[in-house]
Amino acid sequence: MIAGLRRALPAALALLLLAYIFNFLDRQILGILAGPIIADLKLTDAEFGAIGGIAFAILYSVLGVPLAMLAALLGGIGGGAAEVLWMTLLRREAGNQYVR
Repeated sequence: MIAGLRRALPAALALLLLAYIFNFLDRQILGILAGPIIADLKLTDAEFGAIGGIAFAILYSVLGVPLAMLAALLGGIGGGAAEVLWMTLLRREAGNQYVR
């Protein structure tokens, strides 16, 4: 048991590092593209700050755990399909307010 765990630790560490890198890049891309995003969506600085600030953190923390639990319950493909369905429903509720 311990030998198998020791072999899996480097792979788990590499996977966590990769997830951290993608998370960091995701946040940096939002900052890099701030000007075009603000111009395209006609946002104020406060509205754009909410996208990357507290609103993002609340949404990420509130929906992250339930969606992860759903994905674990339904399995890989079923969980992914459920998440796509959920995001589609959220988009439908938001309407087309930013589509011009």
